[in-house]
Amino acid sequence: MYRKVNYKLNFFLLIYAMIFSFFSCVSSNESLPDSEVTTNPSNEITVTTEDTKNLDGKKLTVVNSEQPIESNQQTISPLEKYKNKTKNILISPLSSPSEIMKGKTFDSLFTFGLTDSNNMPLENLSVTISYPSFSANGIVSFATEELMTDSRGTVSFKAPLIEFACDDFVSCYITPELMDDEVANYIQKTATKIPFKVHTDKIWNVFSVSILDYTEAGTPITSNSLTSSAILQEMYTKHLSVGNSDWVSEIDSDDNILLYKHAKSLFGNTIGYLIHGKLTYLEGVTTNENGNKTVKLNVSYGVMDMKTGEDVLTDSFDVTGEDSSEWKLFDSIRHNIIAPKIVNAIYYGL
Repeated sequence: MYRKVNYKLNFFLLIYAMIFSFFSCVSSNESLPDSEVTTNPSNEITVTTEDTKNLDGKKLTVVNSEQPIESNQQTISPLEKYKNKTKNILISPLSSPSEIMKGKTFDSLFTFGLTDSNNMPLENLSVTISYPSFSANGIVSFATEELMTDSRGTVSFKAPLIEFACDDFVSCYITPELMDDEVANYIQKTATKIPFKVHTDKIWNVFSVSILDYTEAGTPITSNSLTSSAILQEMYTKHLSVGNSDWVSEIDSDDNILLYKHAKSLFGNTIGYLIHGKLTYLEGVTTNENGNKTVKLNVSYGVMDMKTGEDVLTDSFDVTGEDSSEWKLFDSIRHNIIAPKIVNAIYYGL
């Protein structure tokens, strides 16, 4: 037959006996004054005396040693650890491949060098290479590869065959122990970068440009399109085949089905893509405190695939400018902001 033992009760009785002995010693063989014994869920036993003459109202607390002891030591965040780890390390770009066409491979390596604060090479250091791996609708996705520096403190990365157009960067940074949002944002700002440029393989296609300019009153300008002309000139710098076309009513009504029907009827299969859109006012021309002219405009456009009638690229953006005259203002906006932005999106996006 087994006997059931209440171990918890025995533990408290043992502690109480120890406390009783303690007070007996303190009181020089006098009897233990009136006292109160309490316990709490954290396994503490507290004895409080009421006889201030003998024990001065002493309070004794015994804590179960099995309970964890809280530490006042502050933890260091992953970001602070990463900053401490990398603060004396310099990463430099050493070699950059030339721009290539979509569907090709880079003819050389992306190479970075790592040195310490004394300009000495850092060997066997883990770094991460982040590089574009895919692009769709103008959004670039990235892949990573972890490498170790060699005896010269360098790492070299060979990019795979690139099947998409892209204008971005290959980044190199010290591999973090933990990658949280703060560390990722810090790396995004501080990583060493080398340009990663892959232009479209549509350079043999013929493009047509039809951007409809509007007056400040919101009326379409039918006599000419200075914005189309600026885009055409910019496309020439990329060695693209391009010409102007006018589709006033179709673009003004935002009727892409009718636009495709009429353009297909006119061009047949002679062009590959139609760049169409609008330049409208958001704020009229004003004169600022410096006596210069200012304006705020919006550009919206699409690049239509003439095989399907679908837009394969679309965007809308606002532009502002300031110049000494209204003519210079609009000429600068068209040639220095609008045309480069649209043409680069096409050249590195199709």
